[in-house]
Amino acid sequence: DHRETLNIRNNIAACTGNAGDAAKALALFKQLLKDYRRVFGPDDPKTLLTRVNLAGWTGVAGNPGKARDLFIELEPDCRRIFGPDHPSTLNACSNIAHFTGKAGDPAAARDLCRALLDDQLRVLGPTHPFTLRTRGNLALFTGNAGAPENALALYRELLPDCPPDDPNTLITRFNIAGFMIEVGKHAQARDLLVELLPDATRVLGPNHPDTQDVQNLLNRLNRRLAPPSASRNSPCPCGSGLRYKHCHGKLA
Repeated sequence: DHRETLNIRNNIAACTGNAGDAAKALALFKQLLKDYRRVFGPDDPKTLLTRVNLAGWTGVAGNPGKARDLFIELEPDCRRIFGPDHPSTLNACSNIAHFTGKAGDPAAARDLCRALLDDQLRVLGPTHPFTLRTRGNLALFTGNAGAPENALALYRELLPDCPPDDPNTLITRFNIAGFMIEVGKHAQARDLLVELLPDATRVLGPNHPDTQDVQNLLNRLNRRLAPPSASRNSPCPCGSGLRYKHCHGKLA
């Protein structure tokens, strides 16, 4: 029951989730929350932060609606204990927006992100990780709400501010490729995925779900863009001027 022991268990749970096992991370955080509440009480900061982690991994494990509801329950407690401008309170609001979108209401999520972003820019600045996440969510849910070109514009503003090897930056690059596909720029999207795949493999590992998503989308684009085998000497559809077999045909 020592605080340091509980902190180590918290780190194990977080690393388990970051390695791609969201369900196991969720189980670890559930047990950890019981122990934090029993030992330190419901209003201890570590108890609240464990509730944040539990809610977040609930969404990652496949239940975004429940995650949204857990963050809605959590936000008033963060506001009461930490204050309205504390990063943890702002992060709870960010997660309400995120999981609102993941639960199927991208327009509402977009509007929540817009309302939150002013506070995050004022308190945290444009490059704080929580602000970057909200900017990414704003772009994502703008696109999911039916405006992919606007989403791409927001992503182009965001990407230079993102740390290159951060997992969220890799997700941003993947989402850019996805919206490029939506607006019909298939060859350009494939080029982005070709650049992204080795970075995702190096940072996350080849078996991480996000790396596999990159590989699967790249495989689908290769099949879509590949000309018939008899036309491997034809110009590559990407417009490079090279023959297909000397350009994107190497990736097919």
